[in-house]
Amino acid sequence: MLQPGNVWVIENALEHTEETDAALKTCYMRGWLEVLENSVPTGQLTKEGNLPQGQWFNSSNPIWKLTDSGWAAINRVHEWMLIGVLLAAVSVLVAVAL
Repeated sequence: MLQPGNVWVIENALEHTEETDAALKTCYMRGWLEVLENSVPTGQLTKEGNLPQGQWFNSSNPIWKLTDSGWAAINRVHEWMLIGVLLAAVSVLVAVAL
C-alpha cells in the first residue's frame, strides 16, 4: 500500500497495450480469467521508475483473477487427464486380450 491514500501498488504489473488487452479478453471468454474488481484507477510510473508529477491515475482498468480452469490450463492438467484415460483404456484392452 502506498501512502497517502492507501493506493495499491503492483510490482511487475502487466503493461496495458492492445495486445495484452486482446489476450486478457480471450482468456476471459475461455473462462480462464474473471474480473475481480472493475474500473480500478490505474497509472504508470515514469521511465525512471518514479511517481509521476501531478495526477497519478490516468485511466481505469479491471483487476483480473485467475480461475481454476485457468490454473489447469497453465499446468496442463487436461492433457495429463487425457493421457491417463488413454493409458487406462490401453490397459483394459491388453488385459482383455490376454
